[in-house]
Amino acid sequence: MKTYIRIIIMCLLALPFAARAQVSIGTLSPIEPAALLQLGDYVAKNQGDTTSVSGGLLLPRIVLTDLNKVTVIPESSSSDKKIDLTGLLVYNIGTGNGISEGLYEWDGYKWLPLESESQTVGSN
Repeated sequence: MKTYIRIIIMCLLALPFAARAQVSIGTLSPIEPAALLQLGDYVAKNQGDTTSVSGGLLLPRIVLTDLNKVTVIPESSSSDKKIDLTGLLVYNIGTGNGISEGLYEWDGYKWLPLESESQTVGSN
C-alpha cells in the first residue's frame, strides 16, 4: 500500500514538469508553437481582428548615462553577466551625455540605439 502511495505522489510531483512553458497574455487563442510569450488583445480577437486596439508592450524605462555600462541592471558587474544580458531591450528616457531618448539593445558590451526607418533615411 505504501508503494502505491509513493508512486501516486511521485506522479503528482512530476506533473508540473510535463506542462508547456509557453505563456499567453490577453488572448484565448492557441499559442503559436515557436512563441515563449504571446501577447494578444482579447477585445480585438473577439472582433475578428488580430491587431491590438487597446494596448501594447511597455518596455522598462531607464536613464542611460554611459552606453558602455550595463550598471542600470543590479548585480551586473561581472563580464559573464553582461554577456548573458545580450538582447535586453530598454527605453532610455534620459538625454544627457549625447545619448538620445529611445529604444536601446544591450549587445553584451554596449547599448545600441534601435533606429526606425524614418530616422535612417537620408542619413548617409
